[in-house]
Amino acid sequence: MYVILASAFIALSLFCGAALASTVDWVDIASLEKESKAADKPRMIYFYSNYCPYCAKMEKETFGDERVSSYLKEHFVVSRVDTQKEQDLAIKYRVRAVPTTVFIYADGTPIDTLPGYIDANIFIWMLKYIGTKEIQSVSFPEFLKKNGVDHPMAKID
Repeated sequence: MYVILASAFIALSLFCGAALASTVDWVDIASLEKESKAADKPRMIYFYSNYCPYCAKMEKETFGDERVSSYLKEHFVVSRVDTQKEQDLAIKYRVRAVPTTVFIYADGTPIDTLPGYIDANIFIWMLKYIGTKEIQSVSFPEFLKKNGVDHPMAKID
């Protein structure tokens, strides 16, 4: 009985995690550039692997966060790329580990590359930093301070 309940709980947890992660409107990588230009929104390419536990955590916890998914929908055109299937693309963007998140302006100008797992509470501020183009004028710690964010990164001078 315990095994059946535990199995049901695990299956439900995985299903709910997948449902949360699906709140992001992922665009096929082949149409990313065209859609980004048409919408005049920056692109975000999220590189992952099915074998990466931190990728699964980022998809469930970060992209599953309503603040993150809503901000992405409104301000970015986003694509999700499996590095195992798209190795040439991973090489093109110099992805050395997963997860890695790449940001590019609608005109094709690179913005930044963020390697590693990023918690939703800081990722939302990174999205706002890039989405508002503050990245062009102030450092990220200054941006956090300016917005009253109480985070260790805001204390870096």
